[in-house]
Amino acid sequence: MTIRTENLTKSFRTEEIETTALGGIDIEVREREFVSIVQNTGANWVFVVDASGEYALRRDIRAGRRNNRYLEIVSGLETGERVITSSYSQMTQVDRVQLTR
Repeated sequence: MTIRTENLTKSFRTEEIETTALGGIDIEVREREFVSIVQNTGANWVFVVDASGEYALRRDIRAGRRNNRYLEIVSGLETGERVITSSYSQMTQVDRVQLTR
């Protein structure tokens, strides 16, 4: 089974600012593959959701190979960990994010 998306976009808007989180990316995920969309942090860190789902903590990662479609994470994440995939533009100086449902 393969899940494929093309030209995926996502933007967030406040009354004053619109932030593009995803700007027309293509993703293909094959069976038993794990994918994570990493924000524009220079691929240096992400917010990892805790097992309870109540908060996320900032964690350093190390990126490996990359191209315009994929980014390999070589350290800092374990298979199955969840990361926040919305814009980090308001969270550059934050280490913990409280999540609400």
